[in-house]
Amino acid sequence: MTIKHALRAAATATAAAMAAMTLPGVAHADIYVGSGTLYVGPVISATVKSNGYATWNKNTRVVTIKATGYNMTSGNCETTWFDWEVSNGHFDARAVRQCDLSSSLHQGTSTESVPGGFSFVAMQKFAACYGANNTTSGCADSSQAQIPLGSVNPSLNTSNWITRYWLMKANGTTEYHDGGNSRLADS
Repeated sequence: MTIKHALRAAATATAAAMAAMTLPGVAHADIYVGSGTLYVGPVISATVKSNGYATWNKNTRVVTIKATGYNMTSGNCETTWFDWEVSNGHFDARAVRQCDLSSSLHQGTSTESVPGGFSFVAMQKFAACYGANNTTSGCADSSQAQIPLGSVNPSLNTSNWITRYWLMKANGTTEYHDGGNSRLADS
């Protein structure tokens, strides 16, 4: 094999390995401890894309979720959703929504308490959506999620008392709701 052929083979193998590691819209992560990015919404360049991001650790019971929106159009938002599976069901959803056109990032961190008789199992749902406020249109589910986003109440307002959320409204004001009892949807 000539040096030219060896270099070409090495470059091809490297490119294939890199493509396998960076598939857009897929969170390459472990369901127990990990992080992932899901690309949805407007793209500015190959390196600047709207996305939903999460890190989670079942041992520490901490999840951080971020919504980053670039070049969003009026009335649209970037929303990141996360849900823990616990023994005997799941926690109610966690969500971060960014709707302010003059900003790009909004985030929240949640350390979960362990309800009596329950243990943390893994990440159950992880999805990112770009679309009209209070909808679940334009969503991408993590390939590692055990189940798709499915039916969640997309309204982040006081009528949605079971979702813990961090919201940046279109006017730049922020709102937080603790979601109350994290197991209410299962009760």
